[in-house]
Amino acid sequence: MSSDPVSTAGWLSVLPPLIAIGLALATRQVILSLLLGVWVGLTILAGGNPLTAFLTLADTTLVDAVADRSHAAILLFSLCLGGMVGVL
Repeated sequence: MSSDPVSTAGWLSVLPPLIAIGLALATRQVILSLLLGVWVGLTILAGGNPLTAFLTLADTTLVDAVADRSHAAILLFSLCLGGMVGVL
């Protein structure tokens, strides 16, 4: 068995989506729940180092997601849709 975090994650790969879905249902804060789920997944990939995962999330993942025009449009649409649902 190798020491590569990607190949040794195994059942831990189920944890980020479960955390994101559970927190979204419990807190009704979808964006924050998704960010926490991504952070947990990056922590698993970083070999359990939460600081490296946070820096990767802030420096690489979020910047790349917002810099892409289609991803930014989806994020803006989701925020507007959530705002409209909140008004109703």
